[in-house]
Amino acid sequence: PHGSKPCAKMSWSTGLLGIWDDFEVMLNSTVLCGALVPLIPSRNALDLNNGSAACGLRHGFIVQMCSPCGCNDRDAAFGLNLMLCCIFPAIMVFWRKQLRDTYSIDGSILGDCM
Repeated sequence: PHGSKPCAKMSWSTGLLGIWDDFEVMLNSTVLCGALVPLIPSRNALDLNNGSAACGLRHGFIVQMCSPCGCNDRDAAFGLNLMLCCIFPAIMVFWRKQLRDTYSIDGSILGDCM
């Protein structure tokens, strides 16, 4: 709004690999020996991109293929994000930067990797 002060930068509450700091993260990362870990950043990226797939990927073809199974736009975008996360795990660092920029959180990619 007009006349409001800019948001002050906050610090990140957990480390990049701090799975024990958040119950949801801890639960999902320990179930099936961590097989569900990519679900969290994939869902976060989906929410961050307003229900669209990350990196501007188009998901209309997947929706058409999977619509008989009940797949909608959001499901298809989530599936693409999940594939990105599994094929290129480093994308989680870039999604974290996108979250940091969106919510004015202090930090850097280099700091995340240390």
